[in-house]
Amino acid sequence: MGKLPLMKKSGILLIALLIGFSCAKEDDQSIDEPMEIPATELLHQDISLELNPSGNAPLAALAIIQTLEPTSISLSINGKMIREFQTPQSRHTLPVLGLKPGIQNQLVFTVKQSDSRFAKDTLMLETEPLPDYMPNVHILQQKVQKMEPGFTLCELSYGKNGQMIARPFIFDQNGYIRWYLSIESINNFINPVKRLENGNWVFGLDRFIYEYDMLGFEVKQWELDGYGQHHDIVELPNGNLLIAATKKDLQTIEDHIIELDRNTGIITKVWDLRQIMDNDRFDLVWNSRDWLHVNSLWYDESDGSILISARHQAIFKITPDNHLIWILAPHTGWGNAGINSEGKPTEEFLLQAVNAAGTTYVSEVQQGLERALDFDWPWGQHDASLLPNGHILAFDNGFNRWFQSDETELHARGVEYAIDENTGRVRQVWEFGQQLGPAFYSRNLGSAGYLPQTGNRLLCSGNIHYNGFKRAKIIEITVPESEVVFEANINFANLHSTGVDAWGQTDMVYRCTRLSLYP
Repeated sequence: MGKLPLMKKSGILLIALLIGFSCAKEDDQSIDEPMEIPATELLHQDISLELNPSGNAPLAALAIIQTLEPTSISLSINGKMIREFQTPQSRHTLPVLGLKPGIQNQLVFTVKQSDSRFAKDTLMLETEPLPDYMPNVHILQQKVQKMEPGFTLCELSYGKNGQMIARPFIFDQNGYIRWYLSIESINNFINPVKRLENGNWVFGLDRFIYEYDMLGFEVKQWELDGYGQHHDIVELPNGNLLIAATKKDLQTIEDHIIELDRNTGIITKVWDLRQIMDNDRFDLVWNSRDWLHVNSLWYDESDGSILISARHQAIFKITPDNHLIWILAPHTGWGNAGINSEGKPTEEFLLQAVNAAGTTYVSEVQQGLERALDFDWPWGQHDASLLPNGHILAFDNGFNRWFQSDETELHARGVEYAIDENTGRVRQVWEFGQQLGPAFYSRNLGSAGYLPQTGNRLLCSGNIHYNGFKRAKIIEITVPESEVVFEANINFANLHSTGVDAWGQTDMVYRCTRLSLYP
């Protein structure tokens, strides 16, 4: 037989090599392929599962898994992966989060060895239906590919006999409530409910600050000496807490800030805002006791300054040693700072509103008597924050907009401002909500948040009374396109409502936040 042509010979050799490589690859795969074994070969004893061990988190459970050697764990609930616990160990004490209410939940624990062997154990866990006072979450639209991933925290409080009772909850993209906190021993309005760096919650009620975990267990409690907390708590880079506070021995309220050392419980610093703001300005609201009404704090790590939203006055920024940097507010009615007007003229710190070309608006706009096409001041606003681009984001409630108390031109909005501290100028660069009119108007409560993975904004109008409906509305919007990628109505049960739009007589949502179910 003659020699094969070189091309044919090379082709045969190549095919042989490929076949050999393929077989070797298949052999390697068979060696590394995960192999399921009976759970009894990995578990030291049956998995222990306790629903709501604290009594405060009805849709959470505690799982204790003991294995014969170090393993990692993954958990799926009702067919969907919830969490992987990667650290190999022989005893796992795991929070089970994301149960659905009123059903038999199927929990599948996958126990994995380092040598690719694994075992599965399936348990059923029945949960109680949601309480009657919980709202209905109605998803109106969602564009998942453009949305910020995660779940949504709603800081719900339901009204009963003049008292607000907090029941914060978390819902998924389909509107199912998957976690809520029901602390019967603290049946009152707790705010805000914020996640700390360690994954726990922090919130306050008058002179007490609380830290709770996701299972509803109290981790720590602090009592404030001579002060009461309200509206906001911020975790500082040093771990301490920056707290909006009322000084107990004064006639005025909600006009102080304190820093609390989390280790010692000692108040290490106090900011008295009466010293730097006009105590006698009542153009928006006549209330000499609650003249300022601080409702949000934001700490600027770059220079230690504090951004403050005060519902009855302005958004303003102060130095670490309590001096004004600027005031973002209509120019009407500003006088001297100080308890007896003995301080500096506050009008010196008012920002001048300009358009995109840098032209200053007319006096009527500066005074807040009318809006420009591309600018309006914030009115009765909430939740002011500093964005990564240096701009200011806030939820503008539109309360007494243009100093009109007859409730005309009702609308709330998320709004973003660019501030030039060197020139003392402010420019509005984005807004959303005006086009929705009274259907998005909330005279009090609400939030506006920056979503870090997408750059979207999450707006929550927390107390809407419109066309016979009482609800909160959550909207996620892209910027700058202002495309709505998520919208949900939180339709209140108002189980104990008297029908009056008053504190403690109707349900409300304080703020909303997008976050992961597990810290």
